[in-house]
Amino acid sequence: MISPLPLLVEGGDWSLFELDQNARPKRFTMISERTGNDGRPDRRTDRWLYEIEGDVLRLCWPSTFGEYPDEFSDVTHSVEALVRDPGPPPQTKRPSGKKPFVDPVLGTLTWNDNLDWWDARLELRPGLAISVHVAPGAGEDDATAVATGRRFIDWLRSHEPDACRFAATKLLNTHNSSWNDEEPISAQAFAERMTLDAVGIDPEGSASLYYDDGDLFWGHCILVSVTKDREFAGANIAG
Repeated sequence: MISPLPLLVEGGDWSLFELDQNARPKRFTMISERTGNDGRPDRRTDRWLYEIEGDVLRLCWPSTFGEYPDEFSDVTHSVEALVRDPGPPPQTKRPSGKKPFVDPVLGTLTWNDNLDWWDARLELRPGLAISVHVAPGAGEDDATAVATGRRFIDWLRSHEPDACRFAATKLLNTHNSSWNDEEPISAQAFAERMTLDAVGIDPEGSASLYYDDGDLFWGHCILVSVTKDREFAGANIAG
């Protein structure tokens, strides 16, 4: 069945659920499609486990994307419990009506009603196009949030290579010892394989940099955290 999620604005996005009730534990495949930042459909496939007891539905999603969990566990994977609501179906989230506008640094900004932030796509440097989202804080007007995003992108244009080098200092040993089946690589080679894909900018000015890993970690994202004071706070394997 195709079902919109009540917390999202109903539109062209959809999810298709295929249940396998004969598997033990029971499992399902969820195929979802949404409109990407480039305007084209973006489809993904998730494979989860499920169990139903009375009015409680428990879901288990894997620590490794794309695979079924090997067990129903909140230790090695993640588990969520949902309780049936006997009331009428909830209303879907309503569109805000905010119109796109153009910023001199961030380019065209489009409001994302589902995630409550501004989306943009810009060229950070020649040949490197990235997605950017800017989240307003509680009670903060959009102009203030966009100004925060603008300042961060101005800083990032000069310091993005530093983020790659920082990630290499934190994750190189992990790659060479656990993820690399060939000869160990250098920190420079590690940094050169990273490609910035997206940036999330928080209301206070801190940010998250999401990198394509260049197969350093078999397709997992590399996440670099930056504080509001423009210091690199951490580098982790994600997604």
